[in-house]
Amino acid sequence: MVRLADRTKTLLFAYTTVLLALVYVPIVMVVVLSFNSSQNIGLPITGFSTTWYSGEVAFQGVSGFFNDQQAVGALGNSALRDSFELLHPGHTRLAR
Repeated sequence: MVRLADRTKTLLFAYTTVLLALVYVPIVMVVVLSFNSSQNIGLPITGFSTTWYSGEVAFQGVSGFFNDQQAVGALGNSALRDSFELLHPGHTRLAR
């Protein structure tokens, strides 16, 4: 078993802490700021609201996407291409 020096442990802990903070702090900030009563997400928080989580606002983008025939077609083509690539690696070619 390899033992790490104290300095290496400290540096590894600091690196891991910074990396996890870079990943999770933005997620937490978006969730916290989504309860702002303003129309825009940002500081300062002007009040408490759950408007962003109402059914009308939360699913407007999803339903709009699935009503757009070009977007649905592109999604289908991507899924088909990815499935084919998984079954036959290296056989798909990009159009030039």
